[in-house]
Amino acid sequence: MRQEIGEPKTLTPNVMPRFTSVFLGVICVALMTVIPANAQLTLRMQVPDSTPDGYTVYVAGNWNNWNPAHAAYALTETSPGMWEIVLPSFLAGELQFKFTLGDGDWYETNDRQESTPNRVVTIQANTPAEYNGTIDAWQYWSWPFANSTVTAGVGLLSSTFEMPQLGRIRRVMTYTPPNYETSGRRYPVIYALDSQFLFDGTIRSEWGEIRMDEQMDSLFAAGDPGAIVVAVEADFAFRNNEYLPFFVPNLGGGQAEQTLAFITDTLKPYVDANFRTLADREHTAFFGISNGGVFGTYAAMMRPDVFGRYLIFSASFCLNQPMYEVITETAPSESFLRMAFVSGPEEFIGPCLAGSFSDGQLEAVSHLQAAGYDMSNIRSEVVSPSEHALWFWEGQFADLYLWLMTGVSTGVESSKEVPPSDGRLSVYPNPVQSTLRVDYSGPENTDLLVFDSLGRVVTESRMSQGTSTLYVDHLQPGLYFIRVGTEIRKWIKQ
Repeated sequence: MRQEIGEPKTLTPNVMPRFTSVFLGVICVALMTVIPANAQLTLRMQVPDSTPDGYTVYVAGNWNNWNPAHAAYALTETSPGMWEIVLPSFLAGELQFKFTLGDGDWYETNDRQESTPNRVVTIQANTPAEYNGTIDAWQYWSWPFANSTVTAGVGLLSSTFEMPQLGRIRRVMTYTPPNYETSGRRYPVIYALDSQFLFDGTIRSEWGEIRMDEQMDSLFAAGDPGAIVVAVEADFAFRNNEYLPFFVPNLGGGQAEQTLAFITDTLKPYVDANFRTLADREHTAFFGISNGGVFGTYAAMMRPDVFGRYLIFSASFCLNQPMYEVITETAPSESFLRMAFVSGPEEFIGPCLAGSFSDGQLEAVSHLQAAGYDMSNIRSEVVSPSEHALWFWEGQFADLYLWLMTGVSTGVESSKEVPPSDGRLSVYPNPVQSTLRVDYSGPENTDLLVFDSLGRVVTESRMSQGTSTLYVDHLQPGLYFIRVGTEIRKWIKQ
């Protein structure tokens, strides 16, 4: 019988790939039992009727390097749906384990298809004992799915990327710009958390996605030089622990230091060695949402030598208020370049009440100012209407990304890559409410296109030399691009 007792004080390896669950994170609950030391422990598990035919159940744990198909730890089916194994008597101390179907892509979940925490047994005395449990369901990871929404630039770097600082593995996804394969260029890199929410709405269809790949493709088409994105999947059994710098009772936290070390010391060197990156801090950014936004702020304070730019969306400072003190006590680094915050007053989730996200953001920004940071390099947006949800962050991404990456060199290695600007196009006033003036001194009868932030053409005409007038009062407020010939300018509709 499953016994939900509480979270272990120290979380050790959980390296099975996991299907993610609810967004903010859950209170990690381990399945714990105390068993006599040097005992032969019998594991007896009831599997669901949906278990596919022809598969064997295996146990993977901290004693066998979390091997999902270790022949010595295959269970035997003793009756329909009932599987059993007697573990070796030399196993002692705290045992953590999960069950698989002999493949790291088949793993146990609860009946809501959510990742389950490690099962935990502590061996104390020399007496044989039993562990009886139930596996609610199995989940299989096979990506991309038939109805995947990703663009051509999105790929799976690894399903089992090792995180030695945490003793776990994690799925890592990447995005490369549309011309990556042909350009010969090197690109800036944005490191991000929560990959399952960035690119593909089919991974968590009930949540949707930020459409980061579609938006970056559209911005590229409108003239943005592009960037690589490297995104680490969240495991919600550990998300609070890995993202929050400070432990919160009944919630978790305190492993942000190890997570940051994984990104800077393990993941980034691998990416720089295998992709055409611009590896210095000027060209390395971080993007985090919710708890990931707290983590991103922590990264800004701890490793400004690695990251120079930060996108912080709806940071849950309400869960980790000691971060304010960290900001105050961290002197501004000359490495710090730009930092963009956004949240909304209507956002709430769990213990963070309405207003706490925007209030927390403003508090964090005030501490940055008190610490002596150059506020011209910090942008803080409080946007309404808002919700702690992907649709809200999707709408904020393009504008803040472009602002964040202002001043980044393009890494062009060929003059053919990006047509040089000849200064023949100017638009004003900017921002504009109703009437935009366009000055152009290039060739006659040139195509004029206006794109929205998603790359959709909203206005199309022909342009001659001189000054033309565009009436834009019918457009929705937001970021737009105008292209005349090879010249591109961005402007804001108020």
